[in-house]
Amino acid sequence: MPTLAPAARRRAPPSATMRARWADRWLPRYRLALLKVLRAMSRSVASRARTGGRRTMATGPWVKAMVKAKRSMVYLMVGQGFDLAAAEVALAQRHAKQEAARKLVDVGRRATFAPGGSVTLSNEFLLEGKFTDIDLWVNTTSAAEVATRKAMLLEVWAAAEASRDPETGAAWTPREIAKAIQDWGVEHDPARANMLARTGTVWAMNEGAQQRYAAAGVPAMQWWTVSDAARCVFCEGMHGKIVKTSKPFWTAGSKFGVKVPKTGGGVRVRSLQLPFEVQHPPLHPN
Repeated sequence: MPTLAPAARRRAPPSATMRARWADRWLPRYRLALLKVLRAMSRSVASRARTGGRRTMATGPWVKAMVKAKRSMVYLMVGQGFDLAAAEVALAQRHAKQEAARKLVDVGRRATFAPGGSVTLSNEFLLEGKFTDIDLWVNTTSAAEVATRKAMLLEVWAAAEASRDPETGAAWTPREIAKAIQDWGVEHDPARANMLARTGTVWAMNEGAQQRYAAAGVPAMQWWTVSDAARCVFCEGMHGKIVKTSKPFWTAGSKFGVKVPKTGGGVRVRSLQLPFEVQHPPLHPN
């Protein structure tokens, strides 16, 4: 799992690894919230098809629903990431012999994860956090996710409308079309919700860390990834990359290329175009 740490370290500090673990703990609740929205979208489109309506879907209400499902939990996760990064900041500044380190040892209340899932945000995050950055990410990703979902559902609808009964050759009835849409949603909604939730929880935890680094004046930050079978070639290529805390790892619209082996020998370049400014992990959806 990708994470962030102050630069000039040989390995990611334990608090950085802890953020990844907390992201995993948040995952079930966040995934369930997103799944409810995705399932409601599938049911809505199926209902429209059942009544013989036009093959379309308004996106505005669903973007609002997705934003509502995300925002409160994302705030809490960012706040927790902000708190967890405090130890990294103090350690990095001690290593650099900066006088300000002593002021960062006491960071107020640490984030706590109660059985009900509540998180107590530190006083520092409430005073220093950039909520506009969080809102921008929530709104932008929600709009993109709903647009993608709409395209998928309408594609399923179009395929169902073009289907024929194998025995009679008759076109499917509106009820059969609706059932095909609903069945597709039941099959694919959980996997989609899981992918979006994994991306969101990791993003939120690292957003909190990045905001803590910026607020504390950490000059540079470093990208860390776990070396396992789940790491793709693009994430592997990001491991160890260092940028100034005030700068993004990648600007919006930039392309990131990596060399990969070709079948039969040699190498080729695989490219990934990044639609958003990348300030911290994750690089792309899981």
